[in-house]
Amino acid sequence: MLERMKISIKENLLLKEKQIERQRELVAKRDARKNEDFNKRELAAKREARKNDVFKRNETEKKKIARQDEDYRKHESERDFHRKQEYRSHPENLENERLKKHSSRQNKLDIDRCYDKTVKSTKRKNIDFTDHEKKLKKKRVQGITLDACIRNFKTKINDGPTYICTSCEQTWFCDSVVNSKTVKMTTPANMSHCFTNFKSVQDIEWICHTCLNAIKKQRIPRFSIANKMGFPQRPKELNLYPLEERLLSLRIPFMQIRQLPRGGQLSVKGNVVNVPVEVQPTINSLPHTLEKSGTISVKLKKKLEFKKCDFSENVRPFAVICALHYLMRTSDLYKSSGIEINEDWITEIAKINEEEIHEMKTIVQNKRITKIRMIQIMTPIISVK
Repeated sequence: MLERMKISIKENLLLKEKQIERQRELVAKRDARKNEDFNKRELAAKREARKNDVFKRNETEKKKIARQDEDYRKHESERDFHRKQEYRSHPENLENERLKKHSSRQNKLDIDRCYDKTVKSTKRKNIDFTDHEKKLKKKRVQGITLDACIRNFKTKINDGPTYICTSCEQTWFCDSVVNSKTVKMTTPANMSHCFTNFKSVQDIEWICHTCLNAIKKQRIPRFSIANKMGFPQRPKELNLYPLEERLLSLRIPFMQIRQLPRGGQLSVKGNVVNVPVEVQPTINSLPHTLEKSGTISVKLKKKLEFKKCDFSENVRPFAVICALHYLMRTSDLYKSSGIEINEDWITEIAKINEEEIHEMKTIVQNKRITKIRMIQIMTPIISVK
């Protein structure tokens, strides 16, 4: 019994000595860890030791045993929180952490996509599965019931080609364009000049699939404005009404347009007659005086002998003559047409206008004088009453 007691006392003493030594080592390590060089050396030594699988396994087992204590877990979580907070206080570390998370998420998405592709490719080898998939796609696009199909059709035909591409400025349907906001984020800087910031439907900048495919390949789209394929702006001189355009056109096409029985679309029936027209008599017949230079009514006929007219509209003579001047300056077709414009008509109009304005002023003054005289005559009559 005495021997056993002695052995137990010795063991207790040894344990106490080990605990004291352990505490001394911990205190010494705490003091040493205040030095950054010591921390770096210790970290490098641990990394080197963890290459050994046995050491790594023993370390994980020790951590598992230690984490069974709640106080140790709380202390470990607080320590990790403060360490992360200190690490994230530097903007470079924060950016590196964000990039790592983004890359890990992207890798996970790529793995999931590859897995889905492999699963679907194996399933699509079965004919029944492919037929079922096609039917589901048709139902999703067209609708499950007949009413849903009609509703989808009406909603689709309501929107016409009103979506304008920001690159080529052509009009497209809704299915032929995408929002350019997401495209701009991935577009390189040398292709940014293909976007004109033009917004159309829903105040959104759209881009067509044709231009998008070219930009993805880092090529300028064929019909892009950056490729000098834009339409020139229409000059103010050519803002004419339909009949005013017919008066200046060198040729007038006559055709018979009828409505089709199904769908209600318009179609041309019979021959198209292209009639050459001399613009000179038309211009000479337009009035240039102030009384008639506002608007005049014009009727367009196939022949002057006919009673029925094909088109009638009010025409602005001054706008027609200004448009003719512009076309004679810019168009080679009109220059070679043999049209002659009287350049003295402007001075003649100015003289006639001055005379007519003077006459109108005298008429207005005479009317005022007659009114004043009438008032003077009527005032004694009113006072007598």
